[in-house]
Amino acid sequence: MFDFLTWHSRQLIFASLIFGGSSIFTPTLAQNSIPVYVGEVLDIHGRPAEVSRDINEFVRYLESETGLSLKIVVLPWNRAKEYAKNGQGFLFGFSKSPERIIDYDFSEPFWVEKIWLISAGKKQVKVHSPKDLLGQIIGVERGASYGFEFEAAKATIFKVDDDTLSMERRFQKLFSGRNNGMLWIGRRLDSEFDSGAELKAYLIKNLFPTFSDQHIAAQEFTVAYTPIFFDTIHFACAKGKYQGEMTKISKAIEHGKRSGRIKLIFTNSKANLN
Repeated sequence: MFDFLTWHSRQLIFASLIFGGSSIFTPTLAQNSIPVYVGEVLDIHGRPAEVSRDINEFVRYLESETGLSLKIVVLPWNRAKEYAKNGQGFLFGFSKSPERIIDYDFSEPFWVEKIWLISAGKKQVKVHSPKDLLGQIIGVERGASYGFEFEAAKATIFKVDDDTLSMERRFQKLFSGRNNGMLWIGRRLDSEFDSGAELKAYLIKNLFPTFSDQHIAAQEFTVAYTPIFFDTIHFACAKGKYQGEMTKISKAIEHGKRSGRIKLIFTNSKANLN
């Protein structure tokens, strides 16, 4: 979050001053380079984390396949969405929603994200579909969307509570009882998970020990057995902008999926859990 992306997504971040005026963002780019905006992610200390290996590798793959010059630019997610909407580059890790398809063009999907529900307490919450969340308050990463099904559900089934972007603070909020559960993109941890049990084990063993608040590790929590949502992830740009470039990117994505190259890029990290 991801939106990966949520994605790190990984994490989709911060409101900006710049939108109050007519300021134009000009990243430092090589000549003819196009910015690719990646959502800023906060580490356990609240500082911006480095862009993950798989995102870097994927953008380099697209460059080699398309001949385009692409420059990764890390920004707060809401700010990145505005710059892309204004025709100033691509968004990496963007999911579709009824509102977004009005303002943005999307590439072929390059990944399908699994969105997990994490709940406080020892008792396993039985969630088989979004309808099981009726009337609940669900924490999501600020500025994130998880696709059409999520957008429909948040309008009619559950209430969304915008979370802070810090992993540690999200868990503190959950365990304080301020929401009924939170949505978690598995790849936020640069890893892909096949089951809720696998994600839970990773959080306990690898993530919680890095938190400064050691009380979190003592808390009981559950992860739903299966993902609550599945979300297709894309490159995106302003409607009608970069049409030729977007065609090249979509063709490279299609080729990478057929050859298995994209799957290799985004699942290789699973063998290297921190």
